[in-house]
Amino acid sequence: MLLAHRQNGIPALALVIASGRSKFKAWITNFDRTAEYASLIDSHVAVRGACGALFNEKRQLVGVQLFVPSRNQVQIVEAANADPYTLPILSTSNLMQFAPERVSGHRLRVQGGRDPLQTGPVPLHSGCVRWSQSGEPTKRSGAHW
Repeated sequence: MLLAHRQNGIPALALVIASGRSKFKAWITNFDRTAEYASLIDSHVAVRGACGALFNEKRQLVGVQLFVPSRNQVQIVEAANADPYTLPILSTSNLMQFAPERVSGHRLRVQGGRDPLQTGPVPLHSGCVRWSQSGEPTKRSGAHW
C-alpha cells in the first residue's frame, strides 16, 4: 500500500492487491490522508470499482487496475493478524517450502542466523532481512516493509 500520483496529477491511495499469483493496483481517489490503512495489509478484501486495462507499446494487454471512488468501496472480508510479531517464527531455512498448515501468500515472521563475514541485507524471496550494527537481525515481518 502506498500513496502515489496518477498521470493526471490527482493524489490517490494505491492498494496493491494480490489475487493468486497476480497483482494489480486499486486506485482510491477520495480517501482520508490522516486515516490509518495498516489494517488492510494482508487482509482478505472485497473491492468495488471500475476496471481499467494496461497496455504496452505494442498494444498488448499487460495488466489491469481498478478505479475505486472511495475507501467505502473496500470491505475487509477477513482481517489479518493485528500484530505480525505474534505470528509463529519460521526459520529462514524453511522459507519456500510447502507446509499444509500454512496458507501461502500471507505475511511470515522469520528468524535465523547469518554468516558473520556477510555484510548488508540477506536476500529473501520477497524482500530481505536487515541487520543492526551489532549483527543482530532487526525486527521485520512480512513482505510489506
